[in-house]
Amino acid sequence: MSAIKDNVLTKISAVCQLMGDGNRMRILFMCAQEPTAVKTFVEILNLSQPLISHHLRLLKEQRLIKGERQGKQIFYSLYDDHVHCILKDMYQHWAEENH
Repeated sequence: MSAIKDNVLTKISAVCQLMGDGNRMRILFMCAQEPTAVKTFVEILNLSQPLISHHLRLLKEQRLIKGERQGKQIFYSLYDDHVHCILKDMYQHWAEENH
């Protein structure tokens, strides 16, 4: 256990806590499917634009998502393949719970 760095465990704990919010998890899974604009999150999740922006800021700070400007809009996607694998593995683990 000595090879595990405490600062990394602290970061992982913070990310897990952040992902514990259902709306942020929905945002992550939407980003996993395709790059998504803020207005799409607002429409599908039925949340206010300021609340969506708050969630996006938190997810970006933890390097779970990234934004890419296309014209006047920013499209959000997962930060990298590591995040995609984490989400896929989590989903498969709990989706198979009833088997």
